[in-house]
Amino acid sequence: MKRLLPLLVLLGWISSLTGQSWSLETTIHRGRILKHTPRITYPIPASSNGLTVEWLYQTDGNKDWQEHHGYPLFGLAFRYYHLGDANILGHAIGLYPNLHLTLVNQPRWSMHFTVGSGLAVLTRSFDRLDNPLNNAIGSSVNNITAFALRFNFRLNDRLSLVGQGSFTHFSNAATSLPNLGINIPALAIGARYYPQRYSEKRLSGHSKMPTRRWGGFAFSGIGFKETALPGGAKWPIYFSSVGVLY
Repeated sequence: MKRLLPLLVLLGWISSLTGQSWSLETTIHRGRILKHTPRITYPIPASSNGLTVEWLYQTDGNKDWQEHHGYPLFGLAFRYYHLGDANILGHAIGLYPNLHLTLVNQPRWSMHFTVGSGLAVLTRSFDRLDNPLNNAIGSSVNNITAFALRFNFRLNDRLSLVGQGSFTHFSNAATSLPNLGINIPALAIGARYYPQRYSEKRLSGHSKMPTRRWGGFAFSGIGFKETALPGGAKWPIYFSSVGVLY
């Protein structure tokens, strides 16, 4: 509980800034690690079970893109996974922002596609002497990327049931070897609570597409990759990109 306290304080602070447009959701996940390559050397556990606590903010159409994309939701999710083998794989704890795109919105139910990415800590990683079978994760700090197809069934103005099919990926992008990654498809069920009564209030008036149709972008960055052997040198990788869009 002490570890969850900073997260709850953060969610409470964010909630105070967003009025009546926010909600809290908790889901329980049950899945199994996918053996996506024959190079995996550890035995696949019978199941991997998880818990997600998420703060959600409902957009109301005060920006052009919100109305055009069906009033999506922003989320900040805390996800915990017992990976199924505490000695080899350990536990995973992740925090990541995400975006929920509305696919269907009916009076009593809705369907969303969710994508998010952030940081995760895994309690067990590869060690040549202590944990040689875990060739999926080579470091404690990793990326978490999560996808989901979600269904939301409203029971009343304050409570909804949630069901989803999810896919969670953990890896460190080869910054430390080995890095085969862990992929977990899962089914989840849970509930969503609205502190203020749910409202379908939406702003409109942005029905026309923006008149400025052309744009551009430019960015650059640096990454690091470990090659050949675990514990070897980490080589810098520089990248940049420019482009136009219509």
